[in-house]
Amino acid sequence: MIHKHPSSRPNHLRVEFELPASLWAHHVAVVADFNHWDPKITPMRQGRDGVWRASVELPICRRFEFRYWIDGEWATEQHADDMALNDCGSFNSVVVTDPIAVHPSVALSNRRGAAHPHVPMYGE
Repeated sequence: MIHKHPSSRPNHLRVEFELPASLWAHHVAVVADFNHWDPKITPMRQGRDGVWRASVELPICRRFEFRYWIDGEWATEQHADDMALNDCGSFNSVVVTDPIAVHPSVALSNRRGAAHPHVPMYGE
């Protein structure tokens, strides 16, 4: 699951990646283009409730490809904003940092006079 929240950093969103407590694993990480596909940079921590979480600050109006690294195996996010074919012939999950999803009034004021790119969805 992906949760998007306002950030204290200008032009950023806080994106929280979450995997269920039912996941039995030793090492879980978010591996993405925003962390140079390095499984050591964004580890997920298991909370007291058993849920695995990692949070990152990402620039708005961008698309980021990611996958989960679970004990050395790749996994995608079924609730991702989109999917993208990767160079290995499989799919990466995509998170889109659209500020409208978090705070519509701020996003609309940021859009005035500026072009906003269309983000195609999987299958378009």
